Amino acid sequence: MLKKIAGALLSAALVSPVIFGTSSAFAQTSESTAPLPIEYWAVRSAMSNVAVSPNGKYVSFMKIQGKDADPVIEIHEIDSLGKDPIRLDATKMEFVAVNWVGDDYLLITARQQVRRFIEDVNRGTYESRVIAYNVKEKEWIELANNDFGAVAIASLLTDEPDSILIQTFSTPVEGLANASFFRADYYKYDLKTGRRTTVLRGTDKNSQAEFDAKGRPRFSQGYDTVSKDYVYYYRGKEDSSWKEIYRLPSYGYDEELQFVGISKQDENIVYAIAFNGEDRSALWAFDTNKGAFIEKVYQRPDVDILAVVDSHNVWEKSDSDDDKTGPDIVGVVYGTDRYHIDWFDAEEKALHEGLEAAIPNGYEINITSASRDDSVMVVSNQGPHDPGSFYLFKDGQLSYLGGTKPHIKPEDLADVKFIKYPTRDGHQIPAYLTIPKGEGPWPLIVLPHGGPHVSEVIVWDEWSQFLANNGYLVMQPEYRGSRGWGLSHWQQSFAQWGKLMADDKDDGVKYLIEQGMTEPDKVAMFGWSYGGYAALAAATRPEVDVYQCVIAGAPVSDLPQARADFAKGIEASERYIDETYDGLNPLEHADKVKIPVMIIHGDVDQRVPYYHAERMAKKLKKFNKDSKLVTLKKADHFSNTLFYDHKTTLYTEIIDWLENRCGPNGLKN
Repeated sequence: MLKKIAGALLSAALVSPVIFGTSSAFAQTSESTAPLPIEYWAVRSAMSNVAVSPNGKYVSFMKIQGKDADPVIEIHEIDSLGKDPIRLDATKMEFVAVNWVGDDYLLITARQQVRRFIEDVNRGTYESRVIAYNVKEKEWIELANNDFGAVAIASLLTDEPDSILIQTFSTPVEGLANASFFRADYYKYDLKTGRRTTVLRGTDKNSQAEFDAKGRPRFSQGYDTVSKDYVYYYRGKEDSSWKEIYRLPSYGYDEELQFVGISKQDENIVYAIAFNGEDRSALWAFDTNKGAFIEKVYQRPDVDILAVVDSHNVWEKSDSDDDKTGPDIVGVVYGTDRYHIDWFDAEEKALHEGLEAAIPNGYEINITSASRDDSVMVVSNQGPHDPGSFYLFKDGQLSYLGGTKPHIKPEDLADVKFIKYPTRDGHQIPAYLTIPKGEGPWPLIVLPHGGPHVSEVIVWDEWSQFLANNGYLVMQPEYRGSRGWGLSHWQQSFAQWGKLMADDKDDGVKYLIEQGMTEPDKVAMFGWSYGGYAALAAATRPEVDVYQCVIAGAPVSDLPQARADFAKGIEASERYIDETYDGLNPLEHADKVKIPVMIIHGDVDQRVPYYHAERMAKKLKKFNKDSKLVTLKKADHFSNTLFYDHKTTLYTEIIDWLENRCGPNGLKN
């Protein structure tokens, strides 16, 4: 079937669109070179969570039809898309995710802001619930004992069409260091009745597990409180108990281990992404009987392996006990100028390359779902000239369904260029430049990512595109501490907050000035979370005269407080935070600020509590510094809690600050 699909794509044309995602709230973008209205950027995604049912009968998605509206769910019959859909609405709660878990069943996650204040770090004001919906019977199914927050699908149980296996946590662990070693519980739900059965409870020995499509636990990991080791376990298909296969000392940071697959030919051979003594992570074959790496399957000399790619069809029974054909893993993902996949499977490669060629502005192509027989697929695209679009591929035809921001045209958006620049100590820093239209030099905004220990590869970035649309060159540096560029690139950042990590950003500014892309008196920094910290650090380093102003979004202002907040849970997490989250403390250096500082912060931020903003603003006021505090009411740390009014305020304040308060006359004058 896959060969037939790939072949059809070679001649596929984009047929007349069936558009569900266009918003009527906006007029067509004019041909003017003036910046787009702020409301164009402030609206939330018009369409999301697009998926086809396993039997290929329905396509469903979430849809927002107004600036202040909440999402509704629409379920359309694919063979009669013009008919009125099944439409699901929430009264008190807000839909945030929807997944097909069977031919007739949707699993829907909804949330509600139920508290005025956060309860603790990583314990926000929202509560979530999960409920099922029977499309055939058009009825809701209440799930038993639904008293949990974060929920993940542990297994689709492809042999049991009326059941699903889910993972829940009894305590919030999102974002904490080494969160993989916090306890999770697993339940099997009967989707007809809503009844649940306990399958596996997390313990110190087996904190979390991974299951195959048949619901059999295969991998697990835990933390040994005596030896301070992370311990990894494995089960064969017929095993009833766990076998220890690897130990990783938690007191070192030279290795990370992620098991990502099992060989079809020999179930005692599994696959892992690991460093295994090298600076770049690789895909390795691992012998569970020997407890050892036996072969390097794939590695790049320049960057880490970020993930593996499995078959695009989650419903196919590729792990069937008698299926020994086909590759174990169909490809590996790495990031440089963009995300790339090196394919092991020729048919999957042909399919994806055909889709990329057929879709306008094809860039980051994903098959988000497919019917069981592969006759219908939903395909998404995202990139610098596409905020997000969705297509239906059926009978050799590709039809446009809708987009996340259909009111923004591709020609309104800016190109993104990948560069590397030298640092003062001879290192090379990768970076992404979002380049505004017209002739340079341009005023520059340094936009460091949050984390800081994350991998950022630019696909679509709303903030950089918004700034470029307003005439600013944007640099997003992969400063030391960023992941994906090797072990040393990450480790050199330990205890270097506001020091070496800041030097890397400043050296990028120097490079762009030397290249004639910007000018010395036309530079600012804007960041969120760690990026907000970086902005405060840039303002409080007395020896640095690089920036004319900074905008600190949801910033960490007090490192000792951040360590106390984040170092919770197992001892290894606490040690990791204490040893890495250290350096210049902005709160202690507020008196040294020489440039205007604006702080923007949500007042129910659970990740970086609002007191970081309040304390820094108070200190700046004490020393009579040019500063401003903007509070986003009822906004949390994360982008999915920033609604239209929040983003309108955010974007309006940013442009006003850069044009009127940044430097003597604003960056553009």
